[in-house]
Amino acid sequence: LVQRQMGTVGDDHDFTFDLSAGQVFSLGVLSQAGLRVKIDLFAPDGSFIATVTTGDGATLAALEAMRASAAGTYRAKVTGIVGTGAYTFSVLLNAMFEAEGGGPQSLESSANASGAGGERLAVVGRLLGSGSDTYTFTATAGRSIAAAVAPLAVSPGQNLSLEQLDPAGTVIATGTADAAGTGRSIALLVAPVTGTYSVRVTGTAADRWYTLSVSRGSLDLTPPALAAGLRSEEHTSE
Repeated sequence: LVQRQMGTVGDDHDFTFDLSAGQVFSLGVLSQAGLRVKIDLFAPDGSFIATVTTGDGATLAALEAMRASAAGTYRAKVTGIVGTGAYTFSVLLNAMFEAEGGGPQSLESSANASGAGGERLAVVGRLLGSGSDTYTFTATAGRSIAAAVAPLAVSPGQNLSLEQLDPAGTVIATGTADAAGTGRSIALLVAPVTGTYSVRVTGTAADRWYTLSVSRGSLDLTPPALAAGLRSEEHTSE
């Protein structure tokens, strides 16, 4: 996570980071109220990939679960378009960001191969008070599934709970506490039927971030990682 200050409309900040070919990654920008920024993403050869703009409030805008078409150095340009103030920029590897304000969110686009034909799905989410977030994924009958949730390093002190629901919406498992007592995990289960399963994360502290990992056909519950070696450069408008 990198926090920067947008001092003038039209200023822009470049962020560069290295990816391997085929790697799944997500970009996220959380801007303070009154500041709107645009994020443009460029490939190693300089070609344009995608863009997203933050909303009017203190909201997260993200380019979700993209796959690197080639190995090399990627560039994200963050440009101020309305107001001034602080924002936080981050690059997630092999994971996606929570889409705030909607209903249950599918984790399918974050799926990565994980040994012996299994897959790992992952998200970084944010609880805005004593609420809950729900995520969905598919599983076939007889396949193993597992899940784990933990506070993100920048948001310690979050007390979390975790539930696994079957396609009918019935809770079939609840998470057990980790060694630190703040995270929860659900050990390997065997999916009883084919369909769309859900995991529900609930918290008791306001405005806290967490990581959620789900394994399908494996026991890889590695939490999402932030891209290492993120580099930035500022350009001031005339």
